[in-house]
Amino acid sequence: MSADPITITPADLTALGTLAKASGCSVQTIRWYEQAGLLAVPSRSGGRHRLYDDAAASRLAFIRHARELGFSLQQLRDQIRQRMIAEPPDHLLVVEQEPGLRRLIQEELREALRLSADGCSREELAAHAEIAIGALLVTPQYALSDVEPLGPRDRPAVPLVFSGADEHVERIRKLKEPSVVAIVSVSEAFRSTAQSLLAPATRRLHTLMEIPWPLDSPGSVRGADVIFCDSIAFRELKNPKCFPYRLLSPASLEDVAGTMKGLRRREVPGSKPASLPRQEGSRQA
Repeated sequence: MSADPITITPADLTALGTLAKASGCSVQTIRWYEQAGLLAVPSRSGGRHRLYDDAAASRLAFIRHARELGFSLQQLRDQIRQRMIAEPPDHLLVVEQEPGLRRLIQEELREALRLSADGCSREELAAHAEIAIGALLVTPQYALSDVEPLGPRDRPAVPLVFSGADEHVERIRKLKEPSVVAIVSVSEAFRSTAQSLLAPATRRLHTLMEIPWPLDSPGSVRGADVIFCDSIAFRELKNPKCFPYRLLSPASLEDVAGTMKGLRRREVPGSKPASLPRQEGSRQA
């Protein structure tokens, strides 16, 4: 069972020209705010045109008012960063140390939930806290205690639980003749963990092989009788002996989907002028 996809329809988004006209800011000013890190990078249409949601319009009004009160760019960045972090997330941020495993988690989340999923290491998140803006952090359960202090305090990271191997163990046990079982994955950690879970089923009768993806050559899996592939390799490796080995458990996918929907139902704080301390002088946006 897979979680219901979460989508934002084109009807919920505003084109750059429309946003400029409604806000009173020029197109050039809005683009400059993006480059300065005051506005989040917008999504793109199929024709590569910028598309903005209601949160972007609210944030733009906040920026204009702050500039009129004389806030410096650095003050604005600090204010906007806190404001953006508090807004409901519009994408996922996978925090994982191993690049291959991080890529695999991103792929499965995108496929199951139809959500954008970025990725980083803990060190990258600690050094650049702004990458958590607009994101719901997700991380393997074993790393949760290390990741939670790096994210927004009011939006805890969601722990990811990996799937078991019962189905694959049973498939190996049904093999009557000595066989070669290959584990193909972009992730070294995935291959190593899968091997430890599947090894007891071999009963010293079968041979387990770990094979990195992409393959060094098409012949790398030629001698295998059964090939367990991660989600990325399974999509690309066309072989009748291949079987998909999903990393994320269905329950984890449901947890992420439910958390995202719950956060999106929260009321987004309004940009009230009274929430900004008045500065001496004023500057027009």
